[in-house]
Amino acid sequence: MSVPLSYITVILIWTTTPLAIKWSSEGTGFVFAVTSRMLLGAVLAMLLVVLMRLDIPWHKSAIKTYLFSGLGIAVSMLFVYWAAQYIPSGWISLIFGLSPIITGLLMFAVHGENEFTKDKLFGLFLGLAGLAVIFTTGLALSAKALMELIAVLLSTVIYSLTAIKVKQHGDGISALTVTAIGLMFAVPVYSASWYFIDGELPETIASRAGMSIIYLALFGSVIGFALFFYIP
Repeated sequence: MSVPLSYITVILIWTTTPLAIKWSSEGTGFVFAVTSRMLLGAVLAMLLVVLMRLDIPWHKSAIKTYLFSGLGIAVSMLFVYWAAQYIPSGWISLIFGLSPIITGLLMFAVHGENEFTKDKLFGLFLGLAGLAVIFTTGLALSAKALMELIAVLLSTVIYSLTAIKVKQHGDGISALTVTAIGLMFAVPVYSASWYFIDGELPETIASRAGMSIIYLALFGSVIGFALFFYIP
């Protein structure tokens, strides 16, 4: 897939993801929803790796890649699912829209790489100004949303930082392999979180919640994460 098409696909998937996260947690609890999503996503991703006969290297750099991938998936999504209980899904989409900016800033801070041209800085200013207007209005209505907004912002920073480390160590490893093994590494974290925070299986799963979990597993986890790691 071409890089521009990958960008467009990731944007389309991630703009729908926050609403699907809200729906998937209805009647199931946010920890069960994210755990079941990642478990199903790990199975689907590994199945694709096997069917496509992709290599799974286990050298030192590859293991670091999988660990960073799993860390980003596990920690960042827990914050997002928790915050999604209290703030509008549109706010989550807007904050995650900052990920290219945050990634650029982190690249400069970690590696000294400055990719911000004058045009990009102007676009950055316009984007931040728009976000400031939206959140100023929203926070005036709900001051309690501040902690949830910070959680989503922290999630975006963590995911952007781990993505940088994945690209640094994952040269030559397919994005789907990185996603599959990263999900496998993240599933125990989610399972432990579900056990200690909730520990109960829902008696019933509403059709909308169930379909949202399946959608997030396939598109949000497998395709979305793989394309994100694929984009240079």
